[in-house]
Amino acid sequence: MEVASVRLTDEEKRFLEQLVMDGKFASISEALKAGLYELMREEKLKTIPWKSRSEVRKYFSNRKKITKGLEVIHHEED
Repeated sequence: MEVASVRLTDEEKRFLEQLVMDGKFASISEALKAGLYELMREEKLKTIPWKSRSEVRKYFSNRKKITKGLEVIHHEED
């Protein structure tokens, strides 16, 4: 695991300290990592081609439907 230094304004440091005092995070490091994880999640969501359920439904409704299952490729011996 790598260690990184972060420069914080007084306001940012007070905010993070308050989160720790309120028991929301065990440490300032944990609070910063939570923000980083949220940023990573947001960036990953940008790569998903759909933004809503209706877009997902539209995508799959336009795909070729396969109505048969494994029996098409499975040949039992007589």
